[in-house]
Amino acid sequence: MDPFDADVEDELLTRAEDTGYPLVLKPLRGSMGRDVLTNLRTRADLLDTFRYLSARCTKGEKLILESHFEGEDYRVLVVGDRVVAACLRRPANVVGDGASTVQELIVQKNKVRLENPYLCKKLIGRDREVDQYLQRQGYGLGDIPFAGVEVRLRGKANASQGGDSIDKTAELPTAVKNAAVRAVAAVPGLAIAGVDILFDANRTPVEDSFRVIEMNSRPEIEINMYPWKGAGQDVPQHILDVFFPSSTRSDAPRIQKTGLNLKQLLAPLQGASANEVLVKTIPAHAYPARQSYWLREKGDFSATDKNLVYLAARRAGVSGRVETVDGVARLLLAGTEESIRKFLRSEAQRLGVDTGSEEQWNCEVAQGFYFNS
Repeated sequence: MDPFDADVEDELLTRAEDTGYPLVLKPLRGSMGRDVLTNLRTRADLLDTFRYLSARCTKGEKLILESHFEGEDYRVLVVGDRVVAACLRRPANVVGDGASTVQELIVQKNKVRLENPYLCKKLIGRDREVDQYLQRQGYGLGDIPFAGVEVRLRGKANASQGGDSIDKTAELPTAVKNAAVRAVAAVPGLAIAGVDILFDANRTPVEDSFRVIEMNSRPEIEINMYPWKGAGQDVPQHILDVFFPSSTRSDAPRIQKTGLNLKQLLAPLQGASANEVLVKTIPAHAYPARQSYWLREKGDFSATDKNLVYLAARRAGVSGRVETVDGVARLLLAGTEESIRKFLRSEAQRLGVDTGSEEQWNCEVAQGFYFNS
């Protein structure tokens, strides 16, 4: 794709006139909002963006030109034939405090995002789009916005690009939810999807107030579970309720803190050494005793030693792990008091357990035994 091909650019401008400004230009391969440039209002904006994207794309790669619909961005999660969660996604922004520069406000907001299990990996970064949006608003990174003034940093609202997510599951109109369900139902075999919808709450009638712009067959459910603002939705529970309606989940605290080591379970499937894996049933006692011990060694165990430990854990009926952090190793065990004592009698010497360092351990138990180092 030659950005300086006059014929190509003339065709682009012709299609833009037919579609009408403002516009969106993005690569066909777009994912997580990367290289999606929105709200292009003039021929100059469009050509400048086209040349920028052409330089970043591989030869022969296609671009998509779309009409820009003005509305707020929602991610609506559909499972089966129902909406189980919805959140408003707002483009990356900072709010002035009258004392901090734009750059300092970005750093401050990223520190808060680091405390969120989902947003901690999706910090606000600087690129061409951020620079453009600041310039349009008359700001530079070193400028100090007035207190309470919101400074928008991007046009797209993806959390992966530093955007905010606000839970709106209860507030989203029924007509919008129904449209999301119909969109998913229109794709044969699609059982779960994140439906991206632009919605203008001030536009009437409600049937003309939104547009479905995209569907994701492998949605990041964490955006609905860990929003920037509002109550997170228990998406896994909804998925189980839809696809396994006869199943139940105990409310017992110990069961709630019992999970699976997915890496260990999926290894034989990913390595094509098995067609299926049978998951062990959680024991009725749900691991009432959970203890931790420091190890005298650094946790460098041979394959033979590890196999012997695995066997001893299976025979004793305990789950747990050996984890090594900064050269310090710790043994975490979960079972009954009796099963833990049985395991320690067999393996304390091999592992170098400091039995006098016993402490209560109240974290999640992954069934089975493994070495995390």
